[in-house]
Amino acid sequence: MIMHNSSLFQTRHFDGIFSLTLPSRFSLNEALILQQMLQQIFQGDLFIQKIVLDFNKTTFLDGFGVVELAKMLNIARQKGIEFIVRNVSPSIGVVLSITGLELFLSMEV
Repeated sequence: MIMHNSSLFQTRHFDGIFSLTLPSRFSLNEALILQQMLQQIFQGDLFIQKIVLDFNKTTFLDGFGVVELAKMLNIARQKGIEFIVRNVSPSIGVVLSITGLELFLSMEV
């Protein structure tokens, strides 16, 4: 098992599943940090068959966060990696719905 905790993201990799807990705000700064983190992961040697993003702590999602989610979903699909979002609050769900992104995401409660 590989775990990485930063001030913004908590990540864990175990048995092909990469789990990431998003921070309370997911906007431009957080999206850029996540983009760099995932580029390293996608280019690395880790075996990943599933990415799980946990929105349990997230209360704010802006357009930059939505764009980054769409990019991550696209890259995961290209690499044959299952992409799941979990614990989406009603307010975050509204943002995903308005942007149409919820149509492309696998969501778990």
